[in-house]
Amino acid sequence: YMLRQYDEYVGLFERAEIANKMNGALFISVHANTLKETYFSGIMTLAYPGIVNHQLPNGKLFATIVHDETLKTTNAIDRNVIDRERLVVLRRTQMPAALVETGFMTNAVELDLLLNDEYQQKLAIGMANGIEKMLNLMK
Repeated sequence: YMLRQYDEYVGLFERAEIANKMNGALFISVHANTLKETYFSGIMTLAYPGIVNHQLPNGKLFATIVHDETLKTTNAIDRNVIDRERLVVLRRTQMPAALVETGFMTNAVELDLLLNDEYQQKLAIGMANGIEKMLNLMK
């Protein structure tokens, strides 16, 4: 289920509530990053703090898998999987959740990539591969 197809705001708590009511197996939030500095580039994925436990379907494992698979398809710079305990969509969802920062819009070269259909497809394939891999682990 795609929560937003247009640039319209949906509250953070509402996003988590919708996901929980839908009883989804996984939750992924896709973003593009910005910073004052214009030289940063790469993909980072945010997760609720925890350990990567390959026996449990947790958010940290999900974030790690999605991150790794997205790096494979894009060859982007690895900005790592980072713990974020305060992010509502990671903390309030009742299923494994990940927030993927697909790149930095404040970097002109990376912005061109993010606006490129072919690169967007690579991002989508990487995330889809990660989702599929996680779902297979959860069987």
